[in-house]
Amino acid sequence: MNLSVIVTSFNHGIYVEKCLNSILDNRIPATELIICDDASTDNSVDLISKWVKKNHGKLKHIYFYSNQRNIGTSATINQLISQSKGEIIAGVASDDIVVSEGLSARTNYLIRNKHLDGAFSDGIAIDLQENLYAESLLLSSGIDKTSLDSKNIRNTVLTNWTEPMNLQFWRRSAFKVHGGEFEFTSDVGCEDLQFALWALSRNAFGFLDRKCVAYRCRSWPQTAPNTSKATLRKRLLDMAIIYGRSAELFENPIKRYLVKKAEYHLAVACENYGYATALDKNLKKDIKQSLSDIISSAILRY
Repeated sequence: MNLSVIVTSFNHGIYVEKCLNSILDNRIPATELIICDDASTDNSVDLISKWVKKNHGKLKHIYFYSNQRNIGTSATINQLISQSKGEIIAGVASDDIVVSEGLSARTNYLIRNKHLDGAFSDGIAIDLQENLYAESLLLSSGIDKTSLDSKNIRNTVLTNWTEPMNLQFWRRSAFKVHGGEFEFTSDVGCEDLQFALWALSRNAFGFLDRKCVAYRCRSWPQTAPNTSKATLRKRLLDMAIIYGRSAELFENPIKRYLVKKAEYHLAVACENYGYATALDKNLKKDIKQSLSDIISSAILRY
């Protein structure tokens, strides 16, 4: 079996059927589809259950699990990966749409590039109503594709982490549960950044110059103007912790650079998305201490 498609679902009832249909339309031989709903409070579970019943047999294997309590995206992905049998694993968010031939392009890319543990592709940007926002996620994010060749991808991803780099697919053997070394840390989000930094430290992260997904830009001010400050703050804090933890994977000067990135994201989270309550202020103090502990244990002071 070459490909496992894993879908994480949480409160995307209005999008999930279109997502699953797009995967079905992309079917390739020996594909398995594994879906896990992370305790949605909308009608996602009911919709997915009905879709699976209707379409069972159209792929060789379709599995659906539902968490009894919300455990977060990273932990849910770990669950799905542990169940995967495909050599290649393609992660799909339940509000996104896989474009024609997007799955086969991802599979073939990693089959050809056996030295890579994972990669990301370009995509089309759509807003919450599926209006086209940009023909290329990369170009709309200001990324020059020529900077993503094998010689430059490490510097580009480290210095310009942006939305398209979330559109990842992975080699099953990279994961600890299947004999590799990597596992998503479930206490923070931004799971794609976690994997990218780990794979970059091994020079094993690539770029597929193909638009494989129509990506719903939920956190862009232009496409989702009602994104809460709490959501943006949480993302920045998660990124700060991931950069701090990942610094130990690299030698200087990259190690020092990632510490600076961690400190910068922490400062932006705490100052630009200020804390209004006593609880928030305590959280700010705890996060600072946590990051300080991460950095001091992983990095020689500079």
